[in-house]
Amino acid sequence: MGLSPAKITIDQIKEEVPGAEDSETEQATEEYAAFAKKESLVLTIKRLSLENEDLRQSIDLRRKHAGTISKLVFWWLGIALSLIVISAFFNYFESPVLSEKVLIALITGTTASVIGLYAIIIKGIFGRK
Repeated sequence: MGLSPAKITIDQIKEEVPGAEDSETEQATEEYAAFAKKESLVLTIKRLSLENEDLRQSIDLRRKHAGTISKLVFWWLGIALSLIVISAFFNYFESPVLSEKVLIALITGTTASVIGLYAIIIKGIFGRK
């Protein structure tokens, strides 16, 4: 039975090719499928292992920097409060160290900066995914 190039079907090819449906071909196909599945699983395990390592490093980073950032904000707010108390003390005895406008600008500007810095860093460290 000759094949015309215009209408070739898979069934016709199987009929024309000797041994196209033999057990060796099927066995080789099954072995390759098993090998491909095993390799896929190995790659998935490696990917998950890398993701776990990344998460572990992120947790360590969070632990390290969360305390440092909190201490920075705590100390700055303590210094700002100290400036207010010292200024109030000197203003009480009518010898102001800083004018009211300068004190308001200093405390407002720097406190907003520190709180903004705290919010940005915390969002960057903890707001992932």
